[in-house]
Amino acid sequence: MPRPGGGPPAACARAHAAGKPVTVADVAAEPGLAERPVGRAALAAGVRAEYGTPLINPGGDRYGVLSVHRTEPGAWLGPGRQAALGSLAGELAGWRSWYRRTVVLDALEYLHAHGGRGA
Repeated sequence: MPRPGGGPPAACARAHAAGKPVTVADVAAEPGLAERPVGRAALAAGVRAEYGTPLINPGGDRYGVLSVHRTEPGAWLGPGRQAALGSLAGELAGWRSWYRRTVVLDALEYLHAHGGRGA
């Protein structure tokens, strides 16, 4: 995915855009990433490898990305750990979806009903 200024975005941005997990095995060796501000920040923090999986609810809505980072380069997550992170990401997406449909809407309805009363 080309970006303005050249180079790919970090794993989390790619995972969100693609709707599927993304691994960056070596931030320093990823063409274009190490030169971008996000890549430089990751390297400065000691991050060499990244994995991101999107938070997608059963309806297909995306709510963010669950990302993990490692100080050693290389793809380190096996299929079992990737599946566990995918399951957790699905649960988080479900929770965020529920929260948005209930708590946030209730709060907005309350504000709408009481907004003119100088709460």
